[in-house]
Amino acid sequence: MDVILGTFGYNAVLAAHRLKLFPLLASGPCTVSDVCTALNIKHRPAQAILAAASALGFVQSTDGSRSLTPLSEKYLLDTSPTYYGPFVGHRDRPRQQRVLL
Repeated sequence: MDVILGTFGYNAVLAAHRLKLFPLLASGPCTVSDVCTALNIKHRPAQAILAAASALGFVQSTDGSRSLTPLSEKYLLDTSPTYYGPFVGHRDRPRQQRVLL
């Protein structure tokens, strides 16, 4: 919840969510170059999103490759029964389109 309500963390998670970074990393560890190629983004934005996701505890780095943490596997993959994805984009929609559960 802190990420959704936070100013900077939310934007990084929203960007990663929209780009489908979390499902990409669920398929296996990726280097920054792998992420750039798979998501069709430049190196610097990929680094920034991965760094922010890492700082928030959603991505871990081992030997130059990035992978998901148990936290992101639990809440940020649509295959998880505890998927929190619909709430990630919640603040992004106009107020009149928001649906509270």
